[in-house]
Amino acid sequence: MSVPARQELLTGADELATSLGNRQLRIVDCRFDLMAPEAGREAWLQSHIPGAIYADLDKDLSGPVSADTGRHPLPAVERAVEAFSRLGIDASTRVVVYDDSSGAIAARAWWLLRWLGHRNVTVLDGGLQAWRSRNLPLESGTEEVQRREFEASPVAARVLTSNQIAANPDCLLVDARDAVRFRGE
Repeated sequence: MSVPARQELLTGADELATSLGNRQLRIVDCRFDLMAPEAGREAWLQSHIPGAIYADLDKDLSGPVSADTGRHPLPAVERAVEAFSRLGIDASTRVVVYDDSSGAIAARAWWLLRWLGHRNVTVLDGGLQAWRSRNLPLESGTEEVQRREFEASPVAARVLTSNQIAANPDCLLVDARDAVRFRGE
């Protein structure tokens, strides 16, 4: 599997600012606080990049939690398709995702879209901090978005089961969680 070029991964704040108002652009705010799950939506309501819609880690970017899963399991394809359709994303949509911390939640949204076959998605380079540091415009309140029909073409090679990992002695698994979560604290 080839690694995407940098320009396929990131969009700069200045570049995004020049694209505001483009009807084929969907900006997705992925802010989320694991200790206060409603804080991300509340922060979005108070201040977000103009036109940005909110995607909730628990409700939009994860599947239901069960005894056999972690806190944020991979959503079923149908659940992800419904979320991205409701968020106004279809095959013609350019998507830019951001958060306000490490970029982990934005990267998850990017990965989910890529896994489902949507290639025109990037992460805002530097996240909301980069946007704010340039004194670019912000707005508050909700955003109305017209539903679009997201069509998924999952890339099976992007998902491995725990059994597949365990059966491959050459597989290197990297846990990118914060150290506190890694230790289970």
